[in-house]
Amino acid sequence: MDQQIVFDAALIRRYDQTGPRYTSYPTAVQFTEQFGADDYRAAARASNSREAPLSLYFHLPFCNTVCYYCACNKIVTANRQRVIPYLEQLHREIALQAALFDRTRVVDQLHWGGGTPTFLNHDQMRALMNETRANFNLHNDDRGEYSIEVDPRAADAATIRLLRELGFNRLSLGVQDFDPAVQQAVNRIQSEAETLAVLAAARECGFRSVSFDLIYGLPKQTVASFAATLEKVITASPDRLSVFNYAHLPELFKTQRQINEADLPSAAVKLEILQHSIARLTAAGYVYIGMDHFAKPDDELAVAQREGGLYRNFQGYSTHADCDLVAMGITAIGRVGNTYSQNHKTLEAYGASITAGALPVFRGLALSPDDRLRRAVISRLICQFELDMAAIEAEFGIRFRDYFSFELTALTPLAADGLVTITGQTIEEVLKDVPDVPRADQDVIRPIDKPMYAEGHLAILKGNLSPEGAVAKITGLKNPVITGPARVFDDEQSALAAILAGKIKAGDVMVLRYLGPKGGPGMPEMLAPTGALIGAGLGESVGLITDGRFSGGTWGMVVGHVAPEAYAGGTIAFVNEGDSITIDAHELKLELNVPEAEIAKRREGWKAPAPRYTRGVQAKFAFNASSASSGAVLDKY
Repeated sequence: MDQQIVFDAALIRRYDQTGPRYTSYPTAVQFTEQFGADDYRAAARASNSREAPLSLYFHLPFCNTVCYYCACNKIVTANRQRVIPYLEQLHREIALQAALFDRTRVVDQLHWGGGTPTFLNHDQMRALMNETRANFNLHNDDRGEYSIEVDPRAADAATIRLLRELGFNRLSLGVQDFDPAVQQAVNRIQSEAETLAVLAAARECGFRSVSFDLIYGLPKQTVASFAATLEKVITASPDRLSVFNYAHLPELFKTQRQINEADLPSAAVKLEILQHSIARLTAAGYVYIGMDHFAKPDDELAVAQREGGLYRNFQGYSTHADCDLVAMGITAIGRVGNTYSQNHKTLEAYGASITAGALPVFRGLALSPDDRLRRAVISRLICQFELDMAAIEAEFGIRFRDYFSFELTALTPLAADGLVTITGQTIEEVLKDVPDVPRADQDVIRPIDKPMYAEGHLAILKGNLSPEGAVAKITGLKNPVITGPARVFDDEQSALAAILAGKIKAGDVMVLRYLGPKGGPGMPEMLAPTGALIGAGLGESVGLITDGRFSGGTWGMVVGHVAPEAYAGGTIAFVNEGDSITIDAHELKLELNVPEAEIAKRREGWKAPAPRYTRGVQAKFAFNASSASSGAVLDKY
């Protein structure tokens, strides 16, 4: 998918008007109190015949302090005793909900949100998860996606270890902004060290994914200040990022009245922040999922988007469109079959329902055929950015252009401005008249017998630095040969920081090591450093070698998959700062220009560093993974 987004100021001004913004469809404003607990029970009974997996959401609304920007349904209190009756009621709702669904239905997704879920103490967390396992069919391994929102100010390493023990494998960390002035203005004082400590604990415990939540449009923010936060985030390298737009609605949310409106950035500044964020994050290797989400290329969200399986609900983007969502706690929104439901919004009303032994559903919606059709159309557009009209017609038995004649007419000006393309044809139909062989009167699109290059775009290099081989991508390089001094880095983050600080010069050869199958573990992708080199104009004048990997989007003097890797005692581990290194794709050589006697001496004094992970799946992978030259296979032990 093309990740390039063009910000055209004239077009932005032309379409600067209000309109619906669907984060999912239908929106909660369509819910009605005509839909109640009986309707919900009927939907649950019908859903059991599908035998689909379940997704569980728990709303834990308590926070110790108030963040002025927050528009969530929350209860701000320093009194930890207030959570006790709520949890007792939540345990009872778990039993009420579980009775409606077949025990055979496995829980593929589980999420604790809020509020601040880590407001709960450790015993309360254990009790809530134990109650959930006693009533629902949770995975006993890591196959499920079990996530929790974490405030780094309310969690330490012991809490993170407990969450992993309870079965959570994904964390979402609230960051918002690292700038002290912004934090002061929104009453959320949170140091970078606090956040990174939680991130480090999560990685040590083997969490599959860690996400950062950022907000732009907060008071005191500037383009430069948010860019500085972004660089710190990129260096931390979370697996996913959410970059939300702050909506200032003090008439609806009392806490926002504490914000000085004079400190808010203008719409133009907000737009510039968004533009920079998209450009910087994609340059750093993140895939723009859509709206407010970014993910690394190998993340499940990015994979699902490429494969057409991405889905979005009230919690955001998801990979499990097949799951019925069972939501518990105050104000929680669930989706069962073709219905949506919402629980009572206050503790009093919620508690009264639970005490009476009733489901706390107070409103919802049973989708009409038109709702289901529009949900499908909107979902595919916001997840895949394209729509196959013929597929919609076949699925719903409509003539698309007739059914959506009003909408298509409204889109005519956008199509004229190139913002959308509306053909009504499949890709196959669009391309049916394109010949198999390009025209002979041009030299842009070449036939197979007249390639631009006689050789392929990859070269396998060997030498004393890579006796088992390394992979060089030589596409488009004028001269894929360089000899220069080594600049040595034992992780990706420090290498990226050196590039951004202007410490890497033309003629240098960067060495990024301890990033192989065992050292990474898992060979992380070096998109950020290579992208930064290109951005600095050093793509062809600086070499980069690594025992990690790079992707199809990488360009420059880059050599990956160096084997044996550093962690396994490969020669790349013995490179010292300033050593001469030669990359020669013509001769297929990768050489450390140091006498063999000196290399042998360094080998004798070398000791493998401590593993990055000592438990969990990543520790097991690091132990079992073989050399990149043999495919990093796991079955040699």
